Amino acid sequence: RKFTDDKVRKIIELKKHLCEGTDKGFVVIDQKGIDPISLSMFAEAGILALRRAKRRNMERIVEACGGVAINSLEDLSSEVLGYAGSVSEFLLGEEKYTFVEDTPLSGSITILINGPTKFCLTQIKDALRDGLRAVNNAVSDGCLLPGGGAIEIALSQELIALSKNLNCKEQMGVSAFASALL
Repeated sequence: RKFTDDKVRKIIELKKHLCEGTDKGFVVIDQKGIDPISLSMFAEAGILALRRAKRRNMERIVEACGGVAINSLEDLSSEVLGYAGSVSEFLLGEEKYTFVEDTPLSGSITILINGPTKFCLTQIKDALRDGLRAVNNAVSDGCLLPGGGAIEIALSQELIALSKNLNCKEQMGVSAFASALL
């Protein structure tokens, strides 16, 4: 137990050294388990400790926050730490989620989707993936071809603008036609 407590104290000392006199927080993310006594020690020191992080999530956090994932406390120093503006935990339904926000290397985001059934969730995922792919293609190509009713919307807007210059009876007819296009 002393061995584990010494490791925890080393992390707490680093936190005190780096965050003393500031309003900065400190987060420890571990891929393995953290025992309840160590969690309690971290909490008393004002450190948010997250355990059993998935490997892929750890890679994403390192990519977004900078820093380096380390395997040993001997490698722990201020140079290997990453940064995030805020880290918070939320309970959505029965699942607990951790949000890491305002990261300096914000090249990644997470879109949280949910659905009543697995089938509905699959459809939402597919539609979202298709939409994101379309946006990516438009941005990478540097051009956009309007479709999906864009012509009807443009015609309707032009007719509404035109109808403002007409007398009452003609204006009603043009406005009705403009509405019918939508």
